[in-house]
Amino acid sequence: FHSKLETEAALKASGLPYSILRPTVFFENLDDAASWNPLKKGQLKFLMLEPLTWISTYDIGRGAAAMFKDAKKWQGKTVEAVAWQGDLAAVAKALERVGGVPVSFGLAMPAFLLRPMLGRDLYCMLEYFKKNGGAAPQSIPAFKELVPDAFGPDAFFAYLGKYADGTKIK
Repeated sequence: FHSKLETEAALKASGLPYSILRPTVFFENLDDAASWNPLKKGQLKFLMLEPLTWISTYDIGRGAAAMFKDAKKWQGKTVEAVAWQGDLAAVAKALERVGGVPVSFGLAMPAFLLRPMLGRDLYCMLEYFKKNGGAAPQSIPAFKELVPDAFGPDAFFAYLGKYADGTKIK
């Protein structure tokens, strides 16, 4: 996780032209069987409950495309890829609105298991987000300059369209 900042510093020091798109927490992590967290109807789990700044990988791609399309405008700039800010309770409410069923929410695993189950890098990233909440919420307008219709949680769940078992989200 810390190597990303070192890579950015090396890129900036290289003299090469650059633009940096710096993603925050992915909405897709809310449906990630590889992290023991498949999305289930009526239930939402994540690795932390605290407020975070969120982005979909779809919108990261759209942001990168917009930066490539107008490379001169974005040259030498760093943009935090963040479309929405909120905690897991607010994300659960969004899933309720989109799915039409009550949603309970909680931790995907007890906090004491995070480091041994996830490994050092992911654990350090979670600790960083717990302390900092991700990008500053003031970053949202800058990213929305790139992707004006970037997903909040409601739009993300509507776009996702199904739970991990294939059942459709209304």
